[in-house]
Amino acid sequence: EVKLEESRELIGTERIAIEYDNGGGQRGIRENPKFKAYESLWRSYTLGIQRITDQIQKVSPAAEEQKEAASNVLQMLIGKKEA
Repeated sequence: EVKLEESRELIGTERIAIEYDNGGGQRGIRENPKFKAYESLWRSYTLGIQRITDQIQKVSPAAEEQKEAASNVLQMLIGKKEA
C-alpha cells in the first residue's frame, strides 16, 4: 500500500502518453512506462488482498469452532473441579 501511494504521488503530474525517439528514425507516442509499472503494482496488490481475504474467510469458521471447543473443554474442567 505504501508503494502504491508513493507511485501515485510520483506519477500524479506525469502524462499518460509520452513522445519517444529511439534514435533510429522512429519517433512517436507511447504509454508512459511509469503508468505500466503502477498498473502492475496495483494488480499485485489487489491479488494479494484477495488472497488474504479468501484465507480469512476459510480460516474464520474453523477458528470459531476451535474457540468454542476450547471454551467447552474449559467449562467442563471447571465443572469437574467444582464437583
